[in-house]
Amino acid sequence: MITSAIKDPYLDPSMKGWLVKTAKKNYYRIAGFELDDLIQEGLCCFFKCKERYPELRKRFPTKQERRHFMALVQTTFSNRIYDLAKRQSPYVEQRILDLAVQTTDDRVGDLAGRESDVWDHIIPSQDEEATAAALLASAPEEITRLLQLLVNDVLSYRRYGYGKYARRETNNRYFCRLLRLPLHRAILGEVKAHFGVVD
Repeated sequence: MITSAIKDPYLDPSMKGWLVKTAKKNYYRIAGFELDDLIQEGLCCFFKCKERYPELRKRFPTKQERRHFMALVQTTFSNRIYDLAKRQSPYVEQRILDLAVQTTDDRVGDLAGRESDVWDHIIPSQDEEATAAALLASAPEEITRLLQLLVNDVLSYRRYGYGKYARRETNNRYFCRLLRLPLHRAILGEVKAHFGVVD
């Protein structure tokens, strides 16, 4: 944490405590930083403020001057944390080959350099064609007709909603009209529910 070797009248226990508490509260936001690194950033902000405002270099500051300086350091350190967090990617990148090395299987040594084989090793592949065929075979008649319309050319149908004052037609109403279904029916929602699509 903050050592007592730094002798500064403004670096009192309340300033040290605030720097440590703020670093503990926010260090999860900055990937690649340890807690001590973020506390050091706080001290750098402290000394940056001290350098920027030479009139605050008094030997015995008043209570009001301490409050003023504390507010300066708080704002500077909060902005610094925000800037560091903004620069970070929300995800830590890791090579797929490194993931394979972390597994305990004997086959990993044989997979070195072949990422596609590593993917198959980590996430076993499924027979996608069989799954899609089963879903299509079990689909209701309306969904089957909609998929046939989408596969075939639906550009020959005139879509309502063109012109200066025409109301725009939603995709759901458009497909219901093409299938001759009631316009209030949520056919796209039924398709998503049938195929397990999550928004």
